[in-house]
Amino acid sequence: MGIISNGARDMPNVFQYMVDNQPGLKVKHEVLGKKDVLSCTIEEYHEKVQSNNSRCIYHEGGLQHISLVGTKSEESGALFPELIHLMEQNPFFEVTLPWGALSKYDGLDPAISNDGPIFWVR
Repeated sequence: MGIISNGARDMPNVFQYMVDNQPGLKVKHEVLGKKDVLSCTIEEYHEKVQSNNSRCIYHEGGLQHISLVGTKSEESGALFPELIHLMEQNPFFEVTLPWGALSKYDGLDPAISNDGPIFWVR
């Protein structure tokens, strides 16, 4: 893993983007301090985060991963073509996406990718 300062500054807030564009998307999240996993919509999760955020202390369990290229078996996610297009315009993502220029799958249709990208909130 690496960190690239301001590497995604041209990207929208992906969490808010999903809430605004796919509010009914089913997601799974953990329960803080427990091993339980709950299901809800991304909009409901967002509301929980907002209502439990007190003095910048987060009181909700982490969001499990969301596939941005559709779902396989029990995954959460959807195909987000507009978001993928935005990612492909980013110089870093353009080459590092599973179908990017540095991949042996360069040019692969993102809709058939089984290697992400994925998104999660911690």
